Amino acid sequence: MINNNNKKENTMITAQHYNKLREQEDKIKKFYSNVSVGFGVVGLLAMVSAVGAIEADHYLFAASVASLGIFSFVTTLYTQELSKIQPIVIEVVEKEVK
Repeated sequence: MINNNNKKENTMITAQHYNKLREQEDKIKKFYSNVSVGFGVVGLLAMVSAVGAIEADHYLFAASVASLGIFSFVTTLYTQELSKIQPIVIEVVEKEVK
């Protein structure tokens, strides 16, 4: 009698499943792109507010708004890099047949 516990089989992915994964990947990339634009706008407005606060001699407010702007710009760069990363859509996994 042959023992089938050590036998391995490659699992295949269907075209419909692949297309669904690609759609999810595109949605994630669009989301990161939109978040990146949002943080960029917030950063720009914060820096403009910081300049206005310096002109009005409100230095503590200017420092806090400038730090918010710097944080927003760094987050913008981070989300742009996240949207560039190509996630692995298909992984062929070997399963043990029990």
